[in-house]
Amino acid sequence: MQSIFTETYAPRQPDGSYAGNIQDLKVNGVQLVGANGEVNAYDRKDAFVQGNALMAAHAAGLVRKRFTLDKKTVGSMLLAGLSNNDQMSAVAAAAAATIREVNRRDGFMRNILQPMDIPEGTRPEIEMPTHEASAIVAQGIGSVGMQPVNNRYFRPIEFTLQHAAVADDLEIRNSPSDMVQRMFDDGQEAVMVKEDRLTVDVLRKTQELGQNSTLLPSGPFTPKLAAALLNSIQGHGLPGSVLLIANNVWQDIMGEPDFHAMFDPVTKHELVLTGRLQTLFGYMFLTDGYRKENQRVLRDGEMFALSTPEHVGVYTDRGGVEASPYDGTVVNSNSRGWYLREHLSITCPNGRAVQHLQRLL
Repeated sequence: MQSIFTETYAPRQPDGSYAGNIQDLKVNGVQLVGANGEVNAYDRKDAFVQGNALMAAHAAGLVRKRFTLDKKTVGSMLLAGLSNNDQMSAVAAAAAATIREVNRRDGFMRNILQPMDIPEGTRPEIEMPTHEASAIVAQGIGSVGMQPVNNRYFRPIEFTLQHAAVADDLEIRNSPSDMVQRMFDDGQEAVMVKEDRLTVDVLRKTQELGQNSTLLPSGPFTPKLAAALLNSIQGHGLPGSVLLIANNVWQDIMGEPDFHAMFDPVTKHELVLTGRLQTLFGYMFLTDGYRKENQRVLRDGEMFALSTPEHVGVYTDRGGVEASPYDGTVVNSNSRGWYLREHLSITCPNGRAVQHLQRLL
């Protein structure tokens, strides 16, 4: 079903609501985004500073992505859904469609691993390179392990991520459009964070399969250290793709003038607020620093240099995020909403395609 949500960015108002547009956001009296959608900056160095301020404002809740909806239409659908399961199914399907779109663009997993479609009635089967004898796989929430290749094919473990996006019946009746918005935001954030946290757990373990040892430097992140990290991938004859970077390491880069001349900062505010910072030697810098602290998945001082998805690993997803109406009355609860789930597997067989850095703080 096509989404009924429209994606926007809005600053927080004094009453705690989010309204207006991104150009209304000011930090210390400075307008961070101009009418053209670019970060307001007068030179390269200022673009770093303003982009960092914009990302920090998002993490602090001063501005947030809003999936604005047709309040009259969706509010009526949600109210009707309290007594009509078909109406609740329609709202749930619309939310699921939007979550699929957002996670495909913003989530780590869907940007660093290669997708693989699994037809119904079949089991996932991944052909492995002849020189690989084992792979790191996700075995479920919070569980990562190693499994051997069987006759050149690996059969990954599928598991289910799930989340109930619900609200109290009376809250829905009092403010149906606000509750749909809150339930959607809660569901989208929960699903993406679960995907990404598990993906990062797999990456931490994956490099043990290859020849890349975890780098454990102390002190700030420097251009010399960046070269060692990035060259460890390309030194294996693999192309560079993404550099996952923790928020506090990004602060090192902000404070190191030698970095400023090495790459162009991203200035489109939509990209800054999905964690895309800039490119360096063929790598896109990607961070979770724009997220609230409890939604970040990288440890302080942590970085990953990654090759392109076809070299790093594969994820399977049977149809993406699905949603079903949720009725809490069957368990003596007054909650209503929808139940989100997706059936995944994550397989990373190539340790040479992953280089891990953990700074000693």
